[in-house]
Amino acid sequence: MIVEVDRTNIDQAAAVHSISWKESHRSFCSPDFIDLHTPERQREYMERKMREGSRFYMLVEDAPVGVVSVSGSLIEDLYVLPEKQNMGYGTRLLRFAMKKCAGTPTLWILENNEKAARLYRRIGFTETGNIHSITDKLSEIEFAYAKMCYVYLLRCADGSLYGGWTTDLDRRLKAHNCGKGAKYTRARLPVTLAYWEECPDKRSAMRREWQLKHLPRAAKEALIRDFGAAHATQEETD
Repeated sequence: MIVEVDRTNIDQAAAVHSISWKESHRSFCSPDFIDLHTPERQREYMERKMREGSRFYMLVEDAPVGVVSVSGSLIEDLYVLPEKQNMGYGTRLLRFAMKKCAGTPTLWILENNEKAARLYRRIGFTETGNIHSITDKLSEIEFAYAKMCYVYLLRCADGSLYGGWTTDLDRRLKAHNCGKGAKYTRARLPVTLAYWEECPDKRSAMRREWQLKHLPRAAKEALIRDFGAAHATQEETD
């Protein structure tokens, strides 16, 4: 469940914030600077932001897992414990925070955080072009929710491929695997996302979906191989 942070649970939230912040910044911040971000310091940070109007939320399973904050339409402080990452918790917190935004959800990420950028793009965020320099060598990039359209290829359990389009890749993939997608995939579960690309609007997405579905199998597999190779290279440089 996701609960709002208050004086009764802020110490737990600050501990999650501290551990996660340190891990996410360890590769490019000095050890001395990392060590400054203790749970006590992060609690002071959170209390100051809450006095200024931000609202913090904490995801709790058997124990606290992650935190996020919302101020107006700005989403910040999205952190998940290192051992709980790649389990869907970050996506759950992000979707929850989006519903709490007063307007179009926006957020800033470090320019070197390509893994987060891929998550936000899959959900429908796009770069606005706004950049904030933190140091001479590091900047933040602004993203805003734009509800992009996507075309995709799924690899089914029997090895066959299925193509479609959506405005939300993560949600559509879950729908397919819950048996609420296409009739074709319901008989071939589970499915995995093998390929996707962005389209500016519904019309172009539907046109591209038709093109993908009519490609020869070898051409589809070539797209998937190139897509996988490109993303593997990105992950190696993260």
